[in-house]
Parts: sequence; C-alpha cells; structure tokens
Amino acid sequence: MFSNKKISFLTFSHLLILSLFHFLLFFLSLSPFLSFSLSFSFYLSHSYFLFLILIFFSLIFILFYFF
Repeated sequence: MFSNKKISFLTFSHLLILSLFHFLLFFLSLSPFLSFSLSFSFYLSHSYFLFLILIFFSLIFILFYFF
C-alpha cells in the first residue's frame, strides 16, 4: 500500500506531465511552420489556461508535500 506522501508525489508528477504536455501543444499551435485546422488551434489556445490552472494546483501540491 502506498503512503500518503507517495500518493501526493504521484499526483503531482501526473499533473506536471499533463501541464507540460498542454504547454507543448500550445506552443506547437503558435508555430507558423505547422498548419492546424481552426477548431484544433482554437482548442489549443484554450489549453494555455488549463496549463495555468494545472501549474497552480501543482504548486499547492508542492506546498502540501513539503510542509
């Protein structure tokens, strides 16, 4: 069975991977060399806000993990 710290670390790493993935997708949508459809780039532009939300929750998990 996992301890609470290990579970929170796994949750934090999962959030970090998700946020990095969305951040990469957002910058790929800004690239002029890649052509996306309008709906896909619309989704990616809104994923930037999701990235900020995930970073905020990741910081909360860091605070709870270390303090």
